[in-house]
Amino acid sequence: EHTSFLTFNRVFVAVTLASMASMIALVAWAWAPFFLRPIPMAILLAGFSLSQPFGYAMFLTQTHALYMVLVVAGLVLAERKWEWSGGLLVALAAAVKLTPAALFVYWLATRRWKAAASLALFSIALLALTWAALGTPLLRAYLANLHRVSDVLLFAENNQAFAAWLKGYF
Repeated sequence: EHTSFLTFNRVFVAVTLASMASMIALVAWAWAPFFLRPIPMAILLAGFSLSQPFGYAMFLTQTHALYMVLVVAGLVLAERKWEWSGGLLVALAAAVKLTPAALFVYWLATRRWKAAASLALFSIALLALTWAALGTPLLRAYLANLHRVSDVLLFAENNQAFAAWLKGYF
């Protein structure tokens, strides 16, 4: 049985909202406990919900929140000596969005060896699983397509990527 786009969209928006709420709560708990109080949290959530990036993310049903909550949780876990779990969460995010893999360099620079090793090992394991599931021809075609798409910079009013802003500004 198939799910309609409207149903999928509603479920995905709910998952995105839950991811954003979890990320905000996690950041407040780990680094900004002032925002755990009701009035500051209400002001933060109101400002956040009225922001343009939040509106675009909801309108376009973007996946960024899912990966951001994984990255934030991974950072918190690694900071609290759960390095292997933190590396796993970041590896899961980096399997879809490459940018979180930059935490490997950060963890090396801050001497969080276990977190860096965990990120590297889980990334290799995820790649091996992907290769085993897809086979060499399909994986090679996928990587070639990623390479082709990575050379494209989309200029649009709602593209808030740093590269698009930089290219559009100059």
